[in-house]
Amino acid sequence: MLYSSGGVSVLTSDFSKFVNHNRNSRSWTLTELSHRASLSRAEISRVESGTRTPTLRIVKGLAAAFSGASVDGDKHSTYAEWLTVLVELGEAARIADRKMRRSA
Repeated sequence: MLYSSGGVSVLTSDFSKFVNHNRNSRSWTLTELSHRASLSRAEISRVESGTRTPTLRIVKGLAAAFSGASVDGDKHSTYAEWLTVLVELGEAARIADRKMRRSA
């Protein structure tokens, strides 16, 4: 099943958890991540809550922020690596969300 009971796709939830985990592992606030990613604090909050489907602009901003501040245990270090993993997660979430809206 691709959808949770709250109407948010599991894949969007996975993306949200991934972003939240990586923000928290750096001890960043929403505001700090938003500055580093050149996104609004509200956008970051909506991404982490699963109410905002990630766009390419959001993914690029997050990749830039996370690649600029690696922490121990990161599997990704370069912008290209972050971009790849975030695009894969984000695109999967966007497709799942699109399917959910069509079936509603």
